[in-house]
Amino acid sequence: MAKLNAAYVGSDLDARLNYEIDLILDGILEREDAALSGGTAAVGRNAEGRGFALLGESGFGKTRALRRTFVKRPEFAGFGTPECLLVSVTTPSPCTPRLLAETVLAASGYVPTRRLRENEAWDLVRHHLKIADIRIVHIDELQHVVQTGDERVIQKVRDSLKDLMAPGSGVSIIASGLPGCETLIDDDTQIDRRCRVIRLEKLKLSTDLDHVRETVIAFATLGEIACDEVVADEFLARLCHAAQYAFGILVEYVQDAVRVALQSASSALAPQHFAAVYVARTGSRSDNVFLMSAGWNAIDVARAKPFLEPTLPADRTSVPKNWRNA
Repeated sequence: MAKLNAAYVGSDLDARLNYEIDLILDGILEREDAALSGGTAAVGRNAEGRGFALLGESGFGKTRALRRTFVKRPEFAGFGTPECLLVSVTTPSPCTPRLLAETVLAASGYVPTRRLRENEAWDLVRHHLKIADIRIVHIDELQHVVQTGDERVIQKVRDSLKDLMAPGSGVSIIASGLPGCETLIDDDTQIDRRCRVIRLEKLKLSTDLDHVRETVIAFATLGEIACDEVVADEFLARLCHAAQYAFGILVEYVQDAVRVALQSASSALAPQHFAAVYVARTGSRSDNVFLMSAGWNAIDVARAKPFLEPTLPADRTSVPKNWRNA
């Protein structure tokens, strides 16, 4: 299971992410070349930091795809440490501009010795990133900024990101989050022209079934079990529906189904293994997408509520009052 959980099934998104990162790195190299040739790295379009935003609903696999790309790139050797030219942070929730600045500082290896004012914190971010030779900042869960509902906070974050990307700093920004993050980008011309946007779409039965089939086969192979019964188009359509057409959730379904199969000593992945995962995730025992003969595609999976079945010890005859919170 450790091998299974650590596995990653690639997609066309990986090529797009690598292309966008290539553009960012090319801009960094062009600024350095300009400086080495006796010119200035702070003039013209290439003086600005560039970036992109990866937007999609929860469960689409945004964070995992980005982190895998970061780890695989040789330019990001030491990813996860302040020695890497890229740092990755998660937007605090609730978010304030000062907390976001302090989060970036901590990831880049700087620990303030006192509480910083908001403007001090961002000044220090720009100064420290330059000293530490950190060129790219990845900000995940950026929707936490928008979710504050405070336009002043949103604008302050916009202005801070623009300052980071401006000539003189030239930091490149990679953002990821829910589609609501678009307001941070689309509503500001300066950010919009510096950042490209990748919008992830839901899985489509008309175009994505082959990729879903390859995913099931890949994880079954890692688990060393057969999967002939669960790779037909009709079953894969059920799997997509159960996963709300989100690729990240679909991967979790397949991983968990393989776990159920291995725990039951099965030699092949079967519909009942996916059905068990569906019950564990939704609590639905009557309308199971994987077992219904008809009408499964009308089930509103998103409205199903998780449910934990209490397991009583041998010497207990009643359920403790707080078992739901256990």
